[in-house]
Amino acid sequence: MAHHHTRAHHWDNTMSNSPRIARPTPRPHSLLSRPARLLAVLACLCLLVTAGCADTRSKYFGEPVQQQSVSDMPISQARAETLTLLINIYNMLSDKYDVGEWTPRTTADQASLSARIDCPEGYISERYTLATSTVPLTEENWEQALQDVYELATPYGFQAPEPYVHSKGNAAILVNPDNGATVLLKYEGATAVIVDTGCAQGVGFDDWPDGTEPIPEYLRGSGRGTWATIEPEEWPTTTPTPVTEETTP
Repeated sequence: MAHHHTRAHHWDNTMSNSPRIARPTPRPHSLLSRPARLLAVLACLCLLVTAGCADTRSKYFGEPVQQQSVSDMPISQARAETLTLLINIYNMLSDKYDVGEWTPRTTADQASLSARIDCPEGYISERYTLATSTVPLTEENWEQALQDVYELATPYGFQAPEPYVHSKGNAAILVNPDNGATVLLKYEGATAVIVDTGCAQGVGFDDWPDGTEPIPEYLRGSGRGTWATIEPEEWPTTTPTPVTEETTP
């Protein structure tokens, strides 16, 4: 037992008399290895980018706008006025900007219920995307074409156009604050015009096909498509009367 005690005491003395090796104090940034720090930085960047994208999606593709002011006209009348404006825009773009023929949609829906705005109970908004042109607008004629669309839309209560989110080409939207109606003009490989009736009295496609008379025969394609209750689509028996200039004999 004494011998064991002596060895233990000798070991303690050896430890106490030996020079101590100074250990460096870890720095705060050394707590993570370099790869771990890199991953942490990348994670932070991803969060920032995601937050920015979320803000953009919320601005342009978020919840529908709660529309407070509405139109007292029935949806069939709002449909007729909206389609009249749309056809006038088509004709103007063809005549002044040589965008070519307008090709009706035959597989995708030409008419749908608006997802952009949420109308009060008893009111509804319909959206129309009848056709696309074979030739797109250009950067050179975009501003003037947009101004011409604005002039056609002004009598219907639309405000000045504002830029709209787009990846290529260009896009702008005009809004009628009285009922939430919109006109969206854009080009990206082709020219397209999308219109919403704004909130009007009734339910979706009430009294269809009343109000679709302004659509010329050659633009009558899929119609309500997946929203239709019967096939083929039901169109009015009347068509718009072509406007001809009077000539002096």
